[in-house]
Amino acid sequence: KYSGIIETDLNSLLVKGDIKPKLKSKIFDNINPSIISDLNFVYFNDANNNMLNIDANRTNITIFEKNRLLNGWGNLDKNSFNVSGNIEKNGQSNIRLSANFPSIKKLLKDIKLNNKNIKYDAEINLEAQITYDNQIELKSLITVPWYYVLLDDDTFYSGTDLSFEIEKEQDDLVITNYNIDFLDHKIDSQKPSIISLDNNETIQIKELWVYDNLLIKGNIAIQEKNINLKIKSDRFTYNGKEGNVTAKTDISVHINENEQNIEGYITLFDGIIKYIPKKSYSITDDDIIIIQDINNEVINNRFINIHIDSTKNIKYKIKNINLDIRPDFSIFKDKGENVKILGLATIDKGEVTALDKLFTIDKSEVYF
Repeated sequence: KYSGIIETDLNSLLVKGDIKPKLKSKIFDNINPSIISDLNFVYFNDANNNMLNIDANRTNITIFEKNRLLNGWGNLDKNSFNVSGNIEKNGQSNIRLSANFPSIKKLLKDIKLNNKNIKYDAEINLEAQITYDNQIELKSLITVPWYYVLLDDDTFYSGTDLSFEIEKEQDDLVITNYNIDFLDHKIDSQKPSIISLDNNETIQIKELWVYDNLLIKGNIAIQEKNINLKIKSDRFTYNGKEGNVTAKTDISVHINENEQNIEGYITLFDGIIKYIPKKSYSITDDDIIIIQDINNEVINNRFINIHIDSTKNIKYKIKNINLDIRPDFSIFKDKGENVKILGLATIDKGEVTALDKLFTIDKSEVYF
């Protein structure tokens, strides 16, 4: 319902008044009513100028257009944006948009897209360039200063300083490059990745590259809460604090509300492992060497079966330990049970130093 005034002459038009949305209309089904409550607006137009201002309970938008140049700003609570650019008479346009969303969880909750089964939040900054010349072209830089995701009682992810450069090509979004912080690891790729979102709110991952040489394909069905992914590489290189390895891998991930299945293999070609198991205690005696520490985890509906082997010896090298090892074991977890390591690791040769004593290790096998 609109009530207001309209003033016009040969050179200008002024429209101002109040709008009362009919909240029972289906168009507002997925929007928090407090966002689209009664609003006041003013629109002015003459030969060279356009001006629009919308002022509502939680929203304010102001946009100016003068001689085909566009400027504007607005906010929804603490979410804010700025817009600038130009609009030509033939319809061609070049628009720049910047926006800040301090809490993506609160924003999605307002538009009723919040997933109550997953605890999450993040701050998002957006810098976008939108051009139109018979078709829309979108280029944007998305930065995430911080984020966290709590999937269940024992699955928590968080990180800082994520960035994505994205372009729109027809129905696809192309991630031209990205940098993310995941499980205290910096993951990036300069190789374009391609994703799309269909009408059923299913994210189609056509190509998602990790370090330019590990490919992820699959889909994430938001409404059905299903995740089906294939992680594959014929020659994947990883260089991090745990080591530097080259490997072949093929892993399938299937997740729904009832179960989580992760199966596949990793075959190491070469490399050096520098991983030191995390410890919840402190030992100062240099003569005691901790090879592994296993902590019980929460019992859940997760099934894991990842087989790890190698085509030749892999060097395991940390302080006081230098071993040539060939692994042939599986990381296994059945539903309702804890993680196990099943198989063996063959030590071809090695040395261990403790209290100025050198221990030489002959060919041996460690069974799990």
